[in-house]
Amino acid sequence: MIVEIGSHRFPGFYESIFCNSDEFIDDEYELKGLLEEIVIDEKLEVVYEYGDFERYKKDVSKTYLEYYVEKIIDCLPSKISDSDYFKFEIIDDENNIEVISPKYYNYRTDSCYCLIETNIETLQKLKNFGLKNEEDVKEYLRNHFTSYEGFHSFISNDIEYWKQLDIKEYIEETRYLIALLDMIIALNDSNGFEEIRLSTYYDIDKYYYAEPIIYCSEESKEIIQNNYSPNVKIKTV
Repeated sequence: MIVEIGSHRFPGFYESIFCNSDEFIDDEYELKGLLEEIVIDEKLEVVYEYGDFERYKKDVSKTYLEYYVEKIIDCLPSKISDSDYFKFEIIDDENNIEVISPKYYNYRTDSCYCLIETNIETLQKLKNFGLKNEEDVKEYLRNHFTSYEGFHSFISNDIEYWKQLDIKEYIEETRYLIALLDMIIALNDSNGFEEIRLSTYYDIDKYYYAEPIIYCSEESKEIIQNNYSPNVKIKTV
């Protein structure tokens, strides 16, 4: 069967490891200093801008989800992951990754999803494994899914509800399947999500997607092009 998964722990692209207001600040400062040695007595600005931010977001999300699925499998005992029935694979399709960005970042951040090929037996084993350490699960559910003022949880914090919920309902109520997968990582590898984030960060070269734009006067543009690089992007102001 084909099911959709994601992760509630995905950092998104708003002031995160993958995109933040200071991410290129050192590069911008260094290039500006070099240019100010060429252009005298003029204030110029250097700003790194993404040429195709949507492509960047999709590539980050794809890589993140690949590491995410890999980490889930790593957390499982070999009697599950090495069994003949086990199947939990991302569908390798360019259009498989969906990235959703909110209009405003007041209450939530970006999310990403992909389709995986699996089967009922695999998902049932994942559920059984995920809920086996009841005390740890109870604490995790209380900490993550208890409603409070300003936060309404759409996921139950009662382990008995999770236990009685049929695996087919986990699939229908996608948020429960995603929460289960997140919990498997969180309770079995304390550094799991940090590893996923860092592995993704180091795999995706953001300089491939972004480049410096120099904002200056028409006169300074000519000076920079003649003395620095004729191929650098310059916008006159």
